[in-house]
Formats: sequence, structure tokens, C-alpha cells
Amino acid sequence: SFDHRAPLCGSAADPGPSSGHMAAGPDVELGQLLTALCSDDRATRTTAEAALAGNRQFAGFAARLAIAATSPGSGLPVPLRQMALTVLKQLVNDHWTNLAVEDGAKVQQCLLDALAEESSALRGLLHACVVHVRLKGGPWPALTERLGAGLTQGTAHEASCCVESVTALLEEGGIEVAISLGPLQEPMLRLAASDTSPPTLRRRCIDAHAAGLTTFVAAREAGTGALHAGLAALPPWLAVYAALCSGCEGWSDRDRVGCAFTAVRTLTRLSRFQPLRAWLVDGLEPVLRPACLLVQQIEGGYTQAVIDADDDGASDEDEAGPAQLVAQLMELIQAMLLGPQLRALLKNRVRSLLQLLVPFMRVTEAQCRIWTEDPNEFLAHEEDDRVRGCAIRLSGEYLVGELLGHLKREAAKAVSGLVAELLERGESARGSGDAKAWKVTELALL
Repeated sequence: SFDHRAPLCGSAADPGPSSGHMAAGPDVELGQLLTALCSDDRATRTTAEAALAGNRQFAGFAARLAIAATSPGSGLPVPLRQMALTVLKQLVNDHWTNLAVEDGAKVQQCLLDALAEESSALRGLLHACVVHVRLKGGPWPALTERLGAGLTQGTAHEASCCVESVTALLEEGGIEVAISLGPLQEPMLRLAASDTSPPTLRRRCIDAHAAGLTTFVAAREAGTGALHAGLAALPPWLAVYAALCSGCEGWSDRDRVGCAFTAVRTLTRLSRFQPLRAWLVDGLEPVLRPACLLVQQIEGGYTQAVIDADDDGASDEDEAGPAQLVAQLMELIQAMLLGPQLRALLKNRVRSLLQLLVPFMRVTEAQCRIWTEDPNEFLAHEEDDRVRGCAIRLSGEYLVGELLGHLKREAAKAVSGLVAELLERGESARGSGDAKAWKVTELALL
């Protein structure tokens, strides 16, 4: 229904339909092109790709793509809007400087109007388009203004979408973009610190803060002023991390664990940057304390639901569940061991930390089933750190090794004492007829 030899949008001198006409209803011809690009038939895709190549630089085509991708009124299903965003991102990346001024302005306006897109399946691509337009087109004051308005005046959903966009810009844009977005850190801090903000929004604010701060650290010679401002603002952000680990009344167990996981993961990331360690010393312990308390509180439920029952690996599929929190806490402790300033916080606490974390390393019932079905598969999983089901055991093994390497005497004493304690508990439980007692003995041997 389309001819790849004929332009969809006229020529550069004849820009085709006006933007008003394009927005009036579904763009049937463009919809046919996008449908063909998604086709399973190779010949159909090849024809569509030729049509795309012949039209992508014609005046009006970028604007039509932006309207189709960002407007629910375009009548296109989500997969076709995803394709439109993918094509638009590539077009911006390759041909932004050659676009007509009207096309560039229309693309920018469409992206700004769609920042609060409802579909999560589209937002990632939409934010990627925003990043590419910002990088190719240079300063975009209207973007910073719109993001600021969403953070300070928008609904929780609008604010959350704006934070997602800020994070994408900070992660991909470099120091110049990070500096331009500096004024947005304060409203994000207010959102992250507010108990009225939804937990998901508070977690996203933390991700955005970490993205900005690490960008400043990585380019500290080019952005010294920005780095100093970021460091000066670190204490109130660390207070937010501690608050997320403590949780709020009314939060679900999932929200409590997810927020603590995000805080611990972000601290792990920051702890790996040597210039930040001195700034983390005073604020890290107030985060660790509630995080460890939460881990202590979930140990019983984890034992019952995962260690002693076959959950078919469900606990390992959760991106921010109890298993991920424990493994992340183990990684944070390993990161703290790398620098003397943070390592000092762990002295005289090795035994208590191991007693807290090691019980989560017991073999789960799901792993027992894998062993029964195919021992070779189980052993392959144990040795492969890419297998999520063994994340806690592997993180625990690495942690014990790092503790022995950096806090030799204290760690050796703590490990030997814990092994003896586990062996005694295992034998005692086995003598009492506990069918799961062997797991404690196996852990001691591990």
C-alpha cells in the first residue's frame, strides 16, 4: 500500500501536510510503513526499509514520526509507536542538523508534551529520544523548564516520569548536560525526603541523584564547581537513604524491601568512587543500621518461604526482593573494605555482620530440586556468577574472602567461630530430627 520509490512527505521544497493537518487524525500512510517495518516477512521489511531510507530526510517526515509516536490520538498500537520512536531516535542521531527548523521544533514540542506518557513500554524510548535531541541540538531551556514544572507542580506520576527523564539525561549526557540540570536536584531532594511521595518516586529520585553525582565525580576537572555543590548536598541525600531503609508506616513489605534495596545499591555505587568516601563516612552508618535491622526482620520469613520451601525460583526473579537486598548489602560491605576510611566503620563488627548475613546463604529447596534432577546443572550454576539463583551464596563467598583479606585477624577469628557454631547447630538439630539440619552443616563446610 506504499511505494518506496515515492516520498511520503514531498520534497524539501514541498514539506507536505502542515503540522495542523498531521495532528488531525491517524496518519494512515505512515502507519502502513511502521506496520511493514514490524513485519515478520523479510521481503515486506526490506521494502519498508527502502521506503524509510528514501523518506527520512524529507521535510515533514520527522514531525510526522514524532506525532505518531507521542500522541495517543494517532490511533497506533503500542508496538507501532515503539517502532516510530526507534526510527525517530535514529533519525535524530543521524540527521538532526539537516532537519528543517520547523521539523526540529515540532519534534521537541511533541517530546515535551509526552514526558508524562502513561505507557511504561514507551517511556524508555521516549526518554532516549529526549537525550538524543538534547545531545544533538545543544541547550534546550524549554526541557529544563518543563522538567522543573513536573517536579514541583505535577502529579506523582508526572513527577516520576520527569525523574526518569532526568536520570536518562544524566546517565547519557555528560558533564555539560549534568550541570544544566543542576537546579533540578533540589526539587528532587524534596520529593525524595517527603513521606507523602510514593515509594517508587522516592527510589527514582535516589537513582537520579546518584547519576548526577557520579557524573560530576567522573568529570571533576571539567566541573569542579558542580562537584563541590554535589558534595555539599550529599548529607541531606544520605539522610533520605537512611529514611528509605527505615521505611514509613503504611508501606507494604515489598515497598520497604525495595526502597532499602535502592538505597543500599546506590550507596554501593557511590562507595566505589574514591573522592566520595570521605564524604560518606559520617552518613553511611545511619543507613547501614536500619538496613541491617530490616534484613534481620526478614530472615525468618525468607527461611520459611525460600530456604525451607520450593518457590520455583520466584524469589530470584524479583528485581528488588529480599534476596537482592541481602546480596546488595554484602556487596556494599565489600565496597567499604576497599578504602581505609569506610573500612574503619566495619572494625569490631565482622562477627555480627556474618551472623546476620550468612544464614541467607543456606541451600534453598529450589536448589535442592535442581540438584536432585541434575547435579551437574547445580554445580554449573554454583560456579556461574551470572545465574541469579546463586547470587546470595556467591556474594557471601566473595564477602568472606574480602573480609579475610582486609580485616585478617578479626575476620579469621569471626569465621572460625561462626563455622564452629554452625557445625554445632547443625548436629544438634539433626539429633533432634530436623530434616533441614543438613543445610546448616553444609553452610559451615562451604
